[in-house]
Amino acid sequence: MAKEVVKRNGSRQPFDAQKLRGSIEGALADVGMNSPDNAGIVDQAAQRALDFADNKEAVTSAELKEQIIAELEALAPQAADAWRRYSKE
Repeated sequence: MAKEVVKRNGSRQPFDAQKLRGSIEGALADVGMNSPDNAGIVDQAAQRALDFADNKEAVTSAELKEQIIAELEALAPQAADAWRRYSKE
C-alpha cells in the first residue's frame, strides 16, 4: 500500500484509506445519494483506488482521483460529475 499521497501543490501526506472513503461518501451525499445502500459503491470505488496504490511507495492525488472517477462513472455517474466539479474549485 502506498505510504504517501502527493498533492497538487507538491506537499505529501500519509496515505489514509478512511479519508479516501470519506471523500467518496461526500461525493455521493452531494448528489443526494446518502443512503446506507451506498456502502457497496463506496467499497468498490475505494477498492479500485486501493488496488491501484498497492505496491507503490507514493501516489498522486490526481492518480487516485482518476481511479475513483472511473469507478464512479460505472456505478454512480452523477457522483463522478460531483467529484469533477469539486476538484475544479
